[in-house]
Amino acid sequence: MDPSAEEDCRTVVKTLERSHIPAMLLSDRDRGVPEGVWEVQVGSGDAARAERIIATNPPEVNEINPSHELDLVTVYESGTPITGKIEMMGIKALLEANGIMSISNGDSVQPELPFSLNVAREQAAEAKRLIAEARANAEAEPPEEESQGTE
Repeated sequence: MDPSAEEDCRTVVKTLERSHIPAMLLSDRDRGVPEGVWEVQVGSGDAARAERIIATNPPEVNEINPSHELDLVTVYESGTPITGKIEMMGIKALLEANGIMSISNGDSVQPELPFSLNVAREQAAEAKRLIAEARANAEAEPPEEESQGTE
């Protein structure tokens, strides 16, 4: 459901009532209203006038954030085609576990092409820090030794 649907419908009801058009607000709890829907109903004799009023006074639309802080920045690009997708998936999971959503790019049909992850510019520094920290921790861990003993 659109999070602003109820508020938008309440605004429409107030606008219509100021023009002396009785309006009723209904939600999906009301009979006949589909799930996830809010609607405004008016009498059939007022419908055409109500539509004209709404058309000339539409509810405010939330503006899209034009900030460059939301531009995508590449924070990971695979160097090795064979393990690139696997490594990218691990890094994606690391970022998402830390609240950073990412967009993955790559083609498993053509694995010779690189895989990459992009995040919002405002989260890029933290994402790069997490990736560097994870790589440093992986390099610091001693490799698992194979069992040499005989029984």
